[in-house]
Amino acid sequence: MSVPLSRVARASGTFGPSDVKDDGRVLDSESIKLLSGAVLCWLATADVSGNPSVSPKEIFFVRSPDEILIADIASPRSTRNVIQNAQACVAVIDVFEQRGLQVYGVADVIRAGEPEWDVLSAPLIELAGDAFPVRSVIRLSVERVRSSPRVSGCIPTGTRRSGGLRSSSAMACAICDLGQCIVAARQRPA
Repeated sequence: MSVPLSRVARASGTFGPSDVKDDGRVLDSESIKLLSGAVLCWLATADVSGNPSVSPKEIFFVRSPDEILIADIASPRSTRNVIQNAQACVAVIDVFEQRGLQVYGVADVIRAGEPEWDVLSAPLIELAGDAFPVRSVIRLSVERVRSSPRVSGCIPTGTRRSGGLRSSSAMACAICDLGQCIVAARQRPA
């Protein structure tokens, strides 16, 4: 079952474009706090033809107000897309405070043996531990930050199942009426 984008974005009528705040070109302290406290982020990329992909990422690190590092643990599509099309977006949500954040920018891929590998991979390798080898680093250079003070009611009826979400892409779509980051029209049924 596909859920219309308008229903996803305005399921309760409590959230819309007027609630979105353009926070500028770098991460402020509130944005860094939200990112640092998140368990997951979603990396939205698109291939050279514009076909979107949203992938949950557990290992990520805010290196500076204008740079986010993401570990490639098992993300061949994400890395391939970034190589083909550098435009990307990282999205997070704090479900307890009902706030969302999108960070748009240009991404690149750094692999072992490249000059910046040791410096950029170190914090991610520390977070991942021995259980999850970091294959490469996806670096997002921040160009624009957008936040939402409230995302309550954005998850459309029918996406909850046994107390959990049907999929991480359903959650990613729930935080996205902020715009162009994640294409909700490509939702897949459970």
